[in-house]
Amino acid sequence: MRAAPFFALACAVFAVVSCATVEKAEENIEVEAQVMSEEGAEETVEETVEETVEERAEEGEDRAGRCEPDHVSVDHILIGVKHKRLENVTRSNAEAKVLADQIVSELNAGGDWNTLKEKHSDDRSDGKAGGPYRMANHGLEPDASLPEYKRSQMVPAFGKVGFALDVGEIGVAAHDPKASPFGYHIIKRIK
Repeated sequence: MRAAPFFALACAVFAVVSCATVEKAEENIEVEAQVMSEEGAEETVEETVEETVEERAEEGEDRAGRCEPDHVSVDHILIGVKHKRLENVTRSNAEAKVLADQIVSELNAGGDWNTLKEKHSDDRSDGKAGGPYRMANHGLEPDASLPEYKRSQMVPAFGKVGFALDVGEIGVAAHDPKASPFGYHIIKRIK
């Protein structure tokens, strides 16, 4: 039997739960496959992988087989668009995109994250830019000893980008009425 399909299946099926469970899942799949005929096991693996990919596509969480961390800490700069929950923001989507692109360019050229965040972020609490935020991935409870959110408590694009980033990496969740309704989130993973 080939080992590669079993690892791919383990990662695809269990990535949402925890990368730490992949090894155990791989062992379980191999044991189950040994009970079945070689041909039947491969058919089962192929069918399960196809079903998993289809489910992820429906959920909008295509992670290309990459295992996600259980918890992340991310900071963000929200470039808001006109929205009922952002009282002082009047930007159009086009204006917000231009500003978000400018900020990303400044960051890529060595601009200071905290300075740009304080100057531009529309996520405000008590006059200060909001964040950083800590999130627990799907299926996990937030750490009660920390201020941590369930991934599902954030707008979908925020979690999708935040969990896909490596520590220190910056990504953008583009404005989308359903997945990112408040505007453009420039996200930096810090843990």
